[in-house]
Amino acid sequence: MKKYKYKSIMFYLYENDICKLKEDLLAHFNTKEYRIHIDFKENEFIELCIDYNNLSVSINFVYTQQFFKNCYVLNDGYCANIFKGSRKILSKVFEILQLSYPIITKREPLYCHCCGKLIGYTFNDSNEYRENVTPLITNEHQDKDLLYDSYEIPFCYDCHEYFCEDCIVWDDDFSNSICEECLDKYDTRTEEEKISDEDDFIKHWTQCKYENSGDSEYPPEQIPMCEDCDNYDSCYNDADYSFCGYEMFCDSIVGHGYDSMEDFWECNGI
Repeated sequence: MKKYKYKSIMFYLYENDICKLKEDLLAHFNTKEYRIHIDFKENEFIELCIDYNNLSVSINFVYTQQFFKNCYVLNDGYCANIFKGSRKILSKVFEILQLSYPIITKREPLYCHCCGKLIGYTFNDSNEYRENVTPLITNEHQDKDLLYDSYEIPFCYDCHEYFCEDCIVWDDDFSNSICEECLDKYDTRTEEEKISDEDDFIKHWTQCKYENSGDSEYPPEQIPMCEDCDNYDSCYNDADYSFCGYEMFCDSIVGHGYDSMEDFWECNGI
């Protein structure tokens, strides 16, 4: 058998499941034309021996923890009794691996685009978002060297940058999140209008109160808008939330040494 040099490839094997890898490879190579034998030692090596007519190719992957645990890398070429046609077999093996397993080319920190907080890791060289990232480990039961579901990391659907949860306007579905910078792009108000709207909102928010939607004669989507806040699409939610918050604030103040809110304002020179 002659040794040949070939490009390096590292792939991540989920839960070190070599039996699943054997099934995937046997499904493609155990035919009348091809015969494949797989030898392995978990956390050490995987050796693939493929025969095709008079051609025999031996491919050896070595276990590595260079970037993540459960990775195997081909970095020393392959052996074959005949050179011609052997690369076609290697290409087929690599195609199966690339379709079924994460290919690892690097492991670099992923920071929040806004505040710079570490939120996860990228693990290859492509610029694709949401496909090749793994979240930061958040509890002691997780293994910091394993890959996890990338969809746990919030990102902006408009600019495709990643953010921590404090730096993005998000909902339960991160795919509908949008960052402040992109949100501003869709705000057509002038600076004067923004300031005026903000002043109006601050001035009137304690006066806004709606019926509880469960008791209202209107369905939730038809609750009438407050005249003081008609510049806000979510007037009902904002106003009700703010009113409840202000009530809690007042209860807290009155319960801690002040007879009334007027007493609080006067004592604090407001």
